[in-house]
Amino acid sequence: MNALTRTLIPLVAIAAALLALPLTAHGGGADVISDYNDNGQIDRCYTLSEYDAATTLLGEDDPQYGETLDAIQDARLANVVAQEGDPCPAGTPPATGDSPEVDEGGSGGTILAIVLVIAAVGAVGAGLLVRARSGAASQ
Repeated sequence: MNALTRTLIPLVAIAAALLALPLTAHGGGADVISDYNDNGQIDRCYTLSEYDAATTLLGEDDPQYGETLDAIQDARLANVVAQEGDPCPAGTPPATGDSPEVDEGGSGGTILAIVLVIAAVGAVGAGLLVRARSGAASQ
């Protein structure tokens, strides 16, 4: 294995790990939003941190998601559990909203982080490639 390959393998591994972090950080929030998108109500129970993640994903002040945010706030009061995976208390009503249409795409910050990581890895890789080529040409 040459020096370029030995250097690039760890960089690619680090980039993959960094790309995975934003995706897992809001996993519970995406589940809450998906639950709401299914039928316009939150049927299952989630932890407070999962509701917080959903609110963060939508942007708590974004009027486009007002009805979804209202359903999340209602669910925080009625459909909350202490730990992920705990069953809902018996007789828990679903939290409803009027519009099931919510964009489940990544947040702007997540997308920006992904683009920056890819650009950094590409720049380092290009620099190493130039360095390896110039070292080989001088020998």
